[in-house]
Amino acid sequence: GDPASCSYACPFRMDIRAFLEKAGKGRWLQAYKTLRNATVFPVIVSILCDQPCSEHCQRTLLGDEAIAVRDIEAAAIRYARSRKPESYVIPPKDKRVAVVGAGVAGLSCALHLAQKKFAVTVFEKESGWGGALRAHPRFAEFDADIALQFSAVEAPFRFDTDIRLLEALSGYDAVYVATGAGGDSFGLLGSWEGDLFTTSVPGVFLGGELCG
Repeated sequence: GDPASCSYACPFRMDIRAFLEKAGKGRWLQAYKTLRNATVFPVIVSILCDQPCSEHCQRTLLGDEAIAVRDIEAAAIRYARSRKPESYVIPPKDKRVAVVGAGVAGLSCALHLAQKKFAVTVFEKESGWGGALRAHPRFAEFDADIALQFSAVEAPFRFDTDIRLLEALSGYDAVYVATGAGGDSFGLLGSWEGDLFTTSVPGVFLGGELCG
């Protein structure tokens, strides 16, 4: 059948019905995996999510309160037997990708590519990952979530490395720029194509808060 209206509202398009069904049966590991596969960083999402799905919850049509999905996400994280990420046995790709910026957008891109066995290197001008989340009072939890999700992949991080010119990354087959709100777009924001994340430079992509 069609996805539920709440799943359409979810920016991650999580199958909320399936998630709630698994949680309702106490199948916390399966519920957690549904959450993790949709959101990449489940702890970060369970804390920061503003629950747009609640506006589309079918229960409200019955005069009931919307389901507090965020609370159930937190429960799935707490009760899952093991949160160790799965390692995929697939042959490595010969393409090299540079990700500029280790905020959530850059991290998500790097993790997806590393899981598909691309050779990914992440460049970050600060001394650690997290971007704008580093200032959050619960950053220690976010930090642990990021470390856990990257524990099953190869993806070197180059911290304290400020990329000033894209030419410095000419040895890479593709570059994903996710330098955050107000970050350097290397003059490419005007040519950014939102549907595909492409720019006027072949192989250079922009994403995240940098693009609004």
